[in-house]
Amino acid sequence: MNSSLIQLKKHGQRMVAVSEHFELAPLYDTAFLKALGRAFYWQHQIDSGKAESGAAIALQEGMHKTSVNNFLRLALLCTDIVKMLMEGLQPRSMTLHWFLRNSFPIGWEEQLQLIADDVR
Repeated sequence: MNSSLIQLKKHGQRMVAVSEHFELAPLYDTAFLKALGRAFYWQHQIDSGKAESGAAIALQEGMHKTSVNNFLRLALLCTDIVKMLMEGLQPRSMTLHWFLRNSFPIGWEEQLQLIADDVR
């Protein structure tokens, strides 16, 4: 392939090689976006006093309290990561499964560094 047909473009926090004839399409992770929406909604319920805790939400939703609390952690994601997810430009390794199974820092700078290190 002729190297002049390939160029580097920024997608989220990554540089990827794309040809003039093919560009990497955004990848919208609908499961992640739904979980993120739930997390923000539930956090709002707690912040506004409509729900006492994650356990109260779990009882209301018919879910296990551990599951609700794991989803609530997503409300702590920095705005840059949320924006990447909304635009479908997150690193392919940034999945809902990874976030629910691993701990991630609360600090936004540390979260961005974790993403820059390619979410292992």
